[in-house]
Amino acid sequence: MSAFGILPAFTGVAVHDAYAAYDSTALAPGDGGAGFRHALCIQHVQRELRGVAEYDPTAAADGWAAALDLHIGDLFRWREAWIGQGDRRLPEFKHAKALARWDQLTAQGLAAHPHQVGRPGGQTHARRLAVRLTERREDYLGWLGDFTIPATNNQAERSVRMIKSKTKVSGGFRTLTGLQAFLAIRGYLDTLRKNGHDLITGLRDALDGHAWAPG
Repeated sequence: MSAFGILPAFTGVAVHDAYAAYDSTALAPGDGGAGFRHALCIQHVQRELRGVAEYDPTAAADGWAAALDLHIGDLFRWREAWIGQGDRRLPEFKHAKALARWDQLTAQGLAAHPHQVGRPGGQTHARRLAVRLTERREDYLGWLGDFTIPATNNQAERSVRMIKSKTKVSGGFRTLTGLQAFLAIRGYLDTLRKNGHDLITGLRDALDGHAWAPG
């Protein structure tokens, strides 16, 4: 995770799914990095909620997972409405309402899926999900209090999708040098695009020895 040289110097908000390995990359001040804040992708958890609502009989009967999925949809719409008004966060009354409904539904999930002592293989996925939603509420909902934080990591996943498409079409790369060149070009173009720069101009500047880089 650190070998790329990005995370050790990163000081922003890293939005990712709940894969445990990502949490282990938290480089705190004094540990070789400047430190960064974690946030969890809300669309990843929506997919989890839909799976639990469909395949877990207890969750389906209770309805908490489906209700929370609908609530998240409301939160997206609230955020877009206030962004459209030029705001940088939800107003306090709306933020409090959002958190209260989240807490109500996650508590309902915990009650519907109680801890099972001695259960072979551990707790059910629905139970583990309800616990994570409770314990990491701020990581999931930080984008409501700060609109500069993305709600999802979709942008990052779109950026790496091209390598999967390339692999499916051609079966892979023939040489390491070819792979490195491909990734360098794709990474440069994607960085230009995310920062609002013209791609043709950026390529010309790179060929002239003046490649653009974030300040």
